[in-house]
Amino acid sequence: MKKAIGYILFGVFVAGFCTGTFFLVRQEKAVRHEISCNGISVEVPDTARFITEEIACTLMEQRFDPFIGRRIDDIDLGLIERTFESQECVRDAEAWVTDDGILHVTVFQRVPVLRFTGNSREFYVDGDGNPFFCLNPGWSADVPSISGDVEKALDKGWISDMLNLVAALEKSPVCSRRIEGFESDADGFISIFLHGGTVVQAGRPGNHADIAGKMECYFRNIESIYGNSYYKKVNIKYKDQIVCRKDS
Repeated sequence: MKKAIGYILFGVFVAGFCTGTFFLVRQEKAVRHEISCNGISVEVPDTARFITEEIACTLMEQRFDPFIGRRIDDIDLGLIERTFESQECVRDAEAWVTDDGILHVTVFQRVPVLRFTGNSREFYVDGDGNPFFCLNPGWSADVPSISGDVEKALDKGWISDMLNLVAALEKSPVCSRRIEGFESDADGFISIFLHGGTVVQAGRPGNHADIAGKMECYFRNIESIYGNSYYKKVNIKYKDQIVCRKDS
């Protein structure tokens, strides 16, 4: 009998607790529904500046009706995130509102690995080979630069080879500090520009291991003796050969 009374009392307690919680949540939702947006906080935490807080705010002003004064429950957070993620330089975006009426937006940028300049165009490539444009005029990321025929950057296979070549050269302490930049022609052949003015004709980037090995050989056994501007042209395209020319 006592057990039965105990179960009944416990059931009444649970029912009362659930009912109270239901009305409390309902009341909180009703109060939240009346909260209006009174401010916007935009953050771009990455060190890159492909998109700034100011540019992000301008984009929101162009794409959306004013948020200030609108009820926070009526703001489409998913649409805000998708709008930013549709920008090529944006990797991810998060949007949320808080009970103090602030709309928060955090924008995460892509990480650049290469920069392409040429044909009056400039864009970047991330570690997965995805090309993207910078929305911030006048700002450039400090990454290896490739000039010339930038259309090769649309070739996924060539880009993958180029990423491997740059990684192989950057891993070498002998090579990394001596390279100024790269240039590609329409056929995807690479020239490597060295500090001091020497140009190395390296062939296609797919032979990245061979290129890195010959570059190390050149620096250790030729440049170390004659200096970094003695030879103007160096050709390492051919098997087991490093051809050096004093004239340009």
